[in-house]
Amino acid sequence: MLRGGVSHLAASLFLGLAGPVLAHAQVPVRTRDASFALVEYQNGLTAGALTLYDAVVMGTERSTRAGYSLLSIFNDGRVSMQGGLEASKRSAALPVTRHYRGLFTALRGEMLVDAVTTIQTGFMPTAALTTRARIRFERDDQGGHSELAVARAFDGRFWQSVVMAEGRAWMRRGVVFSGVRSTAMQLGSGDMLADSEGQVEWLAGRGVVSTSLGVRLGEAERGTRGWGAFSVTWPMFLDSWVTLSAGSYPADLIQNLPAGRYLSFTVRLPNGRLPTVRRPPPPPPPPRPRIPDLPVSLRLALVTGPSLDSTDIREVRVWAPGARTVELLADFVDWIPVPLVRQPNGEWRGYYRIAPGLHRVNIRMDGTDLDVPMNWPTEKDEFLGKVALVLVR
Repeated sequence: MLRGGVSHLAASLFLGLAGPVLAHAQVPVRTRDASFALVEYQNGLTAGALTLYDAVVMGTERSTRAGYSLLSIFNDGRVSMQGGLEASKRSAALPVTRHYRGLFTALRGEMLVDAVTTIQTGFMPTAALTTRARIRFERDDQGGHSELAVARAFDGRFWQSVVMAEGRAWMRRGVVFSGVRSTAMQLGSGDMLADSEGQVEWLAGRGVVSTSLGVRLGEAERGTRGWGAFSVTWPMFLDSWVTLSAGSYPADLIQNLPAGRYLSFTVRLPNGRLPTVRRPPPPPPPPRPRIPDLPVSLRLALVTGPSLDSTDIREVRVWAPGARTVELLADFVDWIPVPLVRQPNGEWRGYYRIAPGLHRVNIRMDGTDLDVPMNWPTEKDEFLGKVALVLVR
């Protein structure tokens, strides 16, 4: 039975690949991918599918809202669609006592609700609604969470309630990110099982290499099952990326979607658009005289905070108390000017997804004056004249 297997595979692949850019100003960010996958299902059948994925994410440090849609067209003419919505709310960071600061420096509470449905030609639709309560353990270079969740699901045959408990830990060392996750669940039929998975991801030159291994214990129908995956992501041109992936994935017992092995080729479009030739902007007009309301010895400065979660959301601060407006231009926002929010102490602040590595940044003040952060080295840029080189660890 095929029953949405390609959609299930594509959703798991794309949700891992689609790191959202969360702007403090609540500006929606779109991700679009196109993929071709060849899948061999657990019953021995083989199918190919062209899959299109579209996601929109909005968020801040304290909340996130996201939605995605996925369309798969099979080589035999069948069509499969999957869609999902998620919303989360987090508490402010709570500091911990010095006895635990070697492991983590802050705690947060988090509530999440997510809904997902899958529809495929010739089969009944499936749906699941899940509520989660989570405690997050955070530090600059490591963290984790513990979670309890309850799901109400229809798998195309009958309704069931599923109870789950999950623990996850992650660590970043230099260019290497690693994480482990263990999930125990009890299905509506009474079956109890546990999934455990480990992941390692590292920057290899300009690309990203990722690998994972997992095992399922206690599933009544098939007993112990293992899976694994390997992928390489590489930049092509004009901010588009390609990913080659191979591996296997387990059955989704909540929606009754089958396990399988796959080979996939994915293209990510830059900022959700087709590639366009980037032309240099016209030269800016001469800057207007500006009288700063602080001594000129206090120079423009920019700092980035630690990763707030596994999606590399970071706080960006700019010290510019003499400006009326401050906008950020950088490669991690596709060079689109995004406004920062003024703080009472003269700082300007925003939240963005910034992967570790070297980034190019400019600051625009008062709508016309283009400056570089003075606390970072600079280089000549063929479009903007001069940019700052900001190293994010």
